[in-house]
Amino acid sequence: ENTGILKYNMWDNEIPFDIIPPTVIKKFATGKGNANKEKMYEVFDEENPGVDVRSWLTPRSNNVISPVSDVVDAYFIAKYGLNTL
Repeated sequence: ENTGILKYNMWDNEIPFDIIPPTVIKKFATGKGNANKEKMYEVFDEENPGVDVRSWLTPRSNNVISPVSDVVDAYFIAKYGLNTL
């Protein structure tokens, strides 16, 4: 819902923006458009050695869950924007 409100307000104020499908971000990050959260985290971890987001944000879980997956997605969305837009 928040994203819809944000997009509407940007459109209403004539602020240009691009909508990038999740499959595009996944393919950019991993080479596969259907990559799972674990694969996305694996690539993030390879690109950022020593940045253990999983143990910082979810120390009781060995799985890639929110908010870790959200941070990883945001990282690759920002990287995609810097490299392609």
